[in-house]
Amino acid sequence: MWYFVPKEHWKRMATCALLVAGISFYSGCAGQAPAKPGTLQTDPRFANAVRLYRANCVACHGDRLQGGVGPNLEHVGARLTEAAIARQIDKGGGPMPGYGPDQQGILTRAEIDELAAWLSTLR
Repeated sequence: MWYFVPKEHWKRMATCALLVAGISFYSGCAGQAPAKPGTLQTDPRFANAVRLYRANCVACHGDRLQGGVGPNLEHVGARLTEAAIARQIDKGGGPMPGYGPDQQGILTRAEIDELAAWLSTLR
């Protein structure tokens, strides 16, 4: 399966993997027990957003939104508007890469909007 990854993404993937491994080692999170199922909000309206989060955001923001490499998102809706959250996911900023179609192209605009709508409810 790895041979389907475009050649230009290998260096970025390796760098990210080493960064996550190093931070996990030094922060002690490598020894934490796995999260219990259902620790993320399971409102049926946001089921796809939660699926997207688990597939794309957990490595940096944690399996319970607790943060790690990236900031804690448990109450992100109290700090940022839905539009600001969408912009951050789309374009990135600081150490966070952009996931939008004009950046890495990992998420569609509709998926970004779903994630931002869900995250903006977390107050």
